[in-house]
This record gives sequence, structure tokens and C-alpha cells, in this order.
Amino acid sequence: AVVSTQSTGKNYIRDAYRFAWKNYHRYAWGHDHLKPLSRRYDDDLLGLGATLIDSLTGLLLMDLKEEYRLSLEWLENFSMANSKRSEASLFEFCIRILGSQVSSYFITKDKILLEKAKEVGDVAMR
Repeated sequence: AVVSTQSTGKNYIRDAYRFAWKNYHRYAWGHDHLKPLSRRYDDDLLGLGATLIDSLTGLLLMDLKEEYRLSLEWLENFSMANSKRSEASLFEFCIRILGSQVSSYFITKDKILLEKAKEVGDVAMR
């Protein structure tokens, strides 16, 4: 399904965001990036689920509760402690992984986000 051309304004943006998220969920769940043309994924940020984590705040702001719940469930079961931070850009690591968890925590107060942010910070300091 594609985004409806009948949608306008914020509904169009929300529908487009949901469309992209659903395809990420279908073809690249838990991986860093979806390659939309090939429907494959890439793990160039250590396989940390960068798109999944990076989208948390957007999901919250667009009131996509089920998508947020699924993402948070994945995050709860993922351990970043085993990653090798030296292989990724510290800048990307901090803004996409750490920043998204902290900003989502400030919106929701979900403790798991704070716990995972600390875990990410520990990995970044290696």
C-alpha cells in the first residue's frame, strides 16, 4: 500500500511516516537501515537498530502508539553492551542512538529508555 493522496497536511505526513516504518518493520527490523529499492538492510552502525531507535521520538510525536510499543519491546530485549563502538562514528552513535533514547525518555518517562541510554553511553566511552 502506498500513502493515500487523499490525505492532507499532518495526516499525509503521519501516513508517510507509518508507511516507511511498516516497510522498515517488514524488511529490516532490528537492523540499522532499510534499502527500499532492494528491500534489504544494512548494518553500518554496528547492527544497533539505528532506524528503529532513531524513530522513537517521531513515533511518539505522531501518536503511533502500536509502532512505538513494538519498538520499545525490541529495545528492551536488545543488549548494546556487546557492540564495538570504535567501529562506528561517535557523532552518529550519539545523535541517533543516545539522543533518541534520551529525548524519548523526556516525553514518556519510560525507565527502559534511560537504562538503555546509560548502556549506550557506556559503550560510547570505550
